[in-house]
Amino acid sequence: MTVHVTPETTSQPTHEPAPKAEPTGAAEPRPMSSAVRALIAVNAALLIALSTVVLSPDATAQNTQNRPAGRYMLVGGKPPSGNTNAVYCVDTVNGEMIVLGWNRSRGMIEGVGYRNIKSDLNATPRR
Repeated sequence: MTVHVTPETTSQPTHEPAPKAEPTGAAEPRPMSSAVRALIAVNAALLIALSTVVLSPDATAQNTQNRPAGRYMLVGGKPPSGNTNAVYCVDTVNGEMIVLGWNRSRGMIEGVGYRNIKSDLNATPRR
């Protein structure tokens, strides 16, 4: 809106239409920016990752046999063999026990032994 003041008129606003752009033919598409291309690539990668996770079969370490969740009791002690202490881990629900020991040369915990306590209790005694 512009105001024109001339001696014959008082200051009254006049509305001038905005200049129109002349048509140049068909509209040209704007080139896609590198940021938009990067977002499309990231979305495609995420879609592939999501579909891989959703459509893949269960992992073998998952609870596929409807095994009940265990309740664990940990006891520290010295195993009959070896020169290091061990941790005895007893699963009281599933009746299993593992023994874990520290390997000083490797600097890591290793499994030393495993027993199925339920099968031991159900076994026929030997003489």
